[in-house]
Amino acid sequence: ILDILRLFIVYFMAVYCLYKRNFLNILFLFVFIILSSFINGAKFSILESIYLIVVVYCIFFGKKIKINFGNTFRFSLLFVCVLVFSLFFTNKLVLEMGYSSYYTNLPPAIEMLLSRIIANGDIYYLGLINNLVFTLSNQVSSFFELISRPYLGYDLTKAVFESDNNKDSLNIGRAVWEYWYPYSMSGGSIDHFDIAAYTYFGLFGGVVFVSIIGFFLGRINKYKKNLMSGKNDSILNIGFFSIVYIKCYLLLLSPVVAVTTLFDIFLFFILLNMIFVLFKKS
Repeated sequence: ILDILRLFIVYFMAVYCLYKRNFLNILFLFVFIILSSFINGAKFSILESIYLIVVVYCIFFGKKIKINFGNTFRFSLLFVCVLVFSLFFTNKLVLEMGYSSYYTNLPPAIEMLLSRIIANGDIYYLGLINNLVFTLSNQVSSFFELISRPYLGYDLTKAVFESDNNKDSLNIGRAVWEYWYPYSMSGGSIDHFDIAAYTYFGLFGGVVFVSIIGFFLGRINKYKKNLMSGKNDSILNIGFFSIVYIKCYLLLLSPVVAVTTLFDIFLFFILLNMIFVLFKKS
């Protein structure tokens, strides 16, 4: 809830800064992004907030971000800030867990961060070697079990689905990563949409699942173009769409995480609408 609330607050503050541009407003927005990212704890949270601001700018002004020297310098500076932010949190995690480097001679914080970066793409070359994806697919939790766990809890989900897995959340990406790197503290490989589709739904079900993802992303992109071309909509609806838009990348990286995240956004949007209706009536 706090993560979704953070994005809605960033959105409303960004809209306000676009129309009331002054140094204090922009500074306050920047400070809020930093502080909320520390509370969130995710390494991607700062970049995600910046991404949301860029989307809001493009939608409200119907412009695209151009690649030039100034923008390249700004994004390079942003990359350095995100890298420092990531190393800070990773080093804090290393100290709390007492983690030591197992696979490199690098400092533990750098090894852990590198393993997280490598994990974003390694399921292809680590999962297809020795047919691991096909071998391990019988050991992972089902798609609907993984979606239910954040809402039902571990024990209730295990009872409902009669699961024999002793893992808190065993997806195909984590299973592949643990096979090769059992001592790594990283969350594991990202179960990309194609590998996840085959693992959870089989060959034909996977084709249907990938088609649904493609259709959904196509509709989202078309609606974005309509908004950029001047289509009128309410501030709240544009905010809801902008947050859904920046979260859509999860459908390609991890469909399980994407479905739960988008479901959270929809629930929060409904709750926010109900609050606005009550305030309007009062």
